[in-house]
Amino acid sequence: MTTRKVLLSAFASFMLFIVLLSVFGHSGVLVNRSLAAKLDELSRQEQERRLEIEALEERRGQVSSEAYFDDVALSLGYEREGDLVFYFEDPDVLEVTSSVQAPSDEEPVEVWEGVDSWILALVAAGFWILLLVVMFLVQTFRHGPRGEGDAGRTESGRRGLDEFDWS
Repeated sequence: MTTRKVLLSAFASFMLFIVLLSVFGHSGVLVNRSLAAKLDELSRQEQERRLEIEALEERRGQVSSEAYFDDVALSLGYEREGDLVFYFEDPDVLEVTSSVQAPSDEEPVEVWEGVDSWILALVAAGFWILLLVVMFLVQTFRHGPRGEGDAGRTESGRRGLDEFDWS
């Protein structure tokens, strides 16, 4: 019976090791979740870069047209012959757009590497040792001290309780 309990506790600690390894290990659930979050962040960054490239290609197409040069020249104060020029008190402000983005306030997602297998094995072994100690203590306290017999102990215990004044 005791061997069966030891084997059962060893099996329980092995199952605990398997569960710990599948959750906290190098290929566990937590590592996979952190990798998925990192993949989402990298996909978002890739999409932003693609949009930036498209905007730059569109701007390059605009720069090569003559209408763009005319717009820039007019914004700088040049005029064509025959144009009627109006002067205002407040000068127009030319907005300069930058293709370089400011760094985002979001912190980059870090990938969690997981816990080494030997640490998880130590936790499972500690669980197994704890189960053995608990089984030993339960076995010891269930049967009581080994020096007394069962019949004498119950008789004296019953007589002691019967003689006690409960009032």
